[in-house]
Amino acid sequence: MRKQMRLGLAGLGLGWMAVSYAEPVTLVRETALRAEPSLFAATVATVAKGVTGESIGKSGIWVHVKTPDQSGWVFTFNLRHGGPRAGGTGASSAQAAGRFVSARPRTQVVSTIGIRGLSEEDLQNATFNGAEMERLKSLSASAQDGEQHARALGLEPARIDELDAQ
Repeated sequence: MRKQMRLGLAGLGLGWMAVSYAEPVTLVRETALRAEPSLFAATVATVAKGVTGESIGKSGIWVHVKTPDQSGWVFTFNLRHGGPRAGGTGASSAQAAGRFVSARPRTQVVSTIGIRGLSEEDLQNATFNGAEMERLKSLSASAQDGEQHARALGLEPARIDELDAQ
């Protein structure tokens, strides 16, 4: 009986772990759906701003999106995550269970083009690091070294007139 109970609880645990959900998304601009997660992939369709769907996968900065009409890969910054599901008004029970099991803490971190930004706390705790500044200086090159390197590569200087500031 005890062994059966442990197996039953283990099976219940695996059932909870297997819960996944497709997160609702809305396109924030007209977007090309790509066949693969790459700018060089074929365009499957062009989707209008405001179309809703579900994210069904992720690869780097790309999100696999399923809309009512088609599916494809979209650059993550063309999406707004959350909101009503396509064809519905709220989260399904699977979504709710998935969020309960894999709850993520809310943070005040800024993200720019997929790079983790600095939180307010990071900025407040920042200190000057003289050793790193010296290391940075050691990596610099003089203007003369830069010009010699450019000439060795066959590059020629070009003069660009300044714009009129009105």
